[in-house]
Formats: sequence, structure tokens, C-alpha cells
Amino acid sequence: MRQSSVLPGIIFLVVGCSARTVPVQAPAPPVPQQSAPVDSLPPLGARNNPVQGRGPFGEREYLQRLRCRDGAAPAFVRNGSVGAGMDGHILDVYSVTCRASGQSAAVYMDMYHPDVRERRAVPGFTALAELPARTAPGCPPQVGPTADSSAKYIFNYLEVETPARPLDLPAGPIEAGFATFVAVSFVVDTAGRPEPGSLVIADFVEAQARAAAQQAALKLHFTPASHHAGCLVRQGAGVQFQFK
Repeated sequence: MRQSSVLPGIIFLVVGCSARTVPVQAPAPPVPQQSAPVDSLPPLGARNNPVQGRGPFGEREYLQRLRCRDGAAPAFVRNGSVGAGMDGHILDVYSVTCRASGQSAAVYMDMYHPDVRERRAVPGFTALAELPARTAPGCPPQVGPTADSSAKYIFNYLEVETPARPLDLPAGPIEAGFATFVAVSFVVDTAGRPEPGSLVIADFVEAQARAAAQQAALKLHFTPASHHAGCLVRQGAGVQFQFK
């Protein structure tokens, strides 16, 4: 269980704080400035023509749909925010890299467009209409070459129709005799319970806090993820507990 990485595609729900990290719409944007005519815009993904995304989760969904010239999925990392774009919104910039070919690009994104789903690709790349696992047929969805690989696949929240949702998060900090935060990622099974063998906690967490977080995580209940109507699937999830 002691690993320093976390499961991909995880949203961490913060327990014991006033704020919870859950998929929400982005805050209200500033008053838009007048946009330039479409035919005068620079290439898609440039600072003056950013990709329009549906919040931070929409940004990731777009980037996961990009494909390199060789058809491979690129790696991407958020470099941070870079100030206002042409619409007056704060922009994010991502480095997108194709490992095999060395192809790379800086992609500027504007997340303040909750009703827009960009289907065009930035120059040099192509864009899938959907994430492959999202449109996989069958139940379990046939995401791999064999039924066995598909049954073992761990979906992320962008690849399912209805993500797993917690039912019984603690209402406040958990009494433990020590004060700390601990992030735990895990797989929610099709019964809505964290799989014990899937728990991941960073190596730097002390043993006492690790044990308390493991115990708290295994008590949680979720509504299981649904890939499509009537098809429940395993999904990665995460929680950050606060102890006091």
C-alpha cells in the first residue's frame, strides 16, 4: 500500500474542512472584452485563441482526447495560470509532449466556458470525439483486447456516465489525538466500497496517521460509478481526511 503516486484521474474530496474539492463550475468570469473576428485569430491553443474548456475537469478531458502524429496519447502537465486572455478570463497553460517523437506544444486554455466542449485539435495534433474508454461497448466495457483486461480496468471520472459519489463523508475533523491531513486514493468497486488492496497513501505519512486514514477510508460508502445505464464499473477516487 505504500506508494508515493496516486491513481490517475482522481478527484480528492476534502473531509473536515469548509471546502471540498469536487467537480463544480468555475467561478463567475470577469466581464468579457470584445473578441476579435474569427478569421483574424491565431492558431487554436495560442494565448490569443485559447482552447475553451468546461472548468478544470473539462481542460483535462480535452487534453486526454488529443493524439500525437503517431496516434499515441501525449503527456501533459499544467504549468500554471498566465493572466488574462482576449476575453478577460484568466488562462491556464499546459505543456503537451509526445514521448516517442519529441513533438511538443504549449497549449493555452480558458476554463470559463461551461457550455463549450472543444472538438477541434490544436495544430500538429488530432482530437478524438470521445475518450476511448467512454465509448467502449459491452458490460464490462470492452476497453482492452480481451474480456479479462476490460473487467480489470479502472475507470476515471471522465470515462463514465455517472461518477462514483460519496454517501457518508465525516461532517468534520476526525478525533485521533493528532492534527494532520492525509490524502488517500483507492478504487471504488461496483458495490460502492473502497477496495482494501487499492489504498494508496504517500510514503512520507507517519505510521499512526497512515493507519487512521486507512481505517477511515475503508468505512466509506459510495454510489458506484456507471459507465452507461445498467453497467456498473470500478472507478478511481480519493479523499483527504483531516484529523485532530
